[in-house]
Amino acid sequence: MAKLSMYQLQKYLPKTDCKKCGFSCLGFANHLISRDVRPEDCPILLEPGYSESLAKLNELLGPGLDFEKEVTGLLIEPEKCNGCGICVVVCEINLEKSQEVESGRGPRFTDDVVLRIDNGRIKLVDPQSCRRADPSDYICRACVELCPTKAISLV
Repeated sequence: MAKLSMYQLQKYLPKTDCKKCGFSCLGFANHLISRDVRPEDCPILLEPGYSESLAKLNELLGPGLDFEKEVTGLLIEPEKCNGCGICVVVCEINLEKSQEVESGRGPRFTDDVVLRIDNGRIKLVDPQSCRRADPSDYICRACVELCPTKAISLV
């Protein structure tokens, strides 16, 4: 993939500087390059009139862009998951953020957790909160090591 500039990406942004995504359009373009955000994180790009711009941004950023994998290094294969929830209850962040998980149960729908079981399959809900997303933190492997079906692995 060729090196992109924020100016190349800004051409496909709404240029409203509305900050609904938390940034000006140029700032958002810069965060796209560093993969801190995805094009879908701009609410205006999700409007019907911007579908071509959204498609072009995704094309420029790469067809296989997998934000969660890039941030955490985790490869999650939901089709291998049996829904046991072991990964959910061994995740240290989940334990810190949810009393339900701390008690050995699944998190409430309103709990801000990293992993949850959704429709019987594992789902990475908040990759930014995963211990693996912070390079200064130690590298956690609890969910990978304890998954009985190997639905979670490292890239």
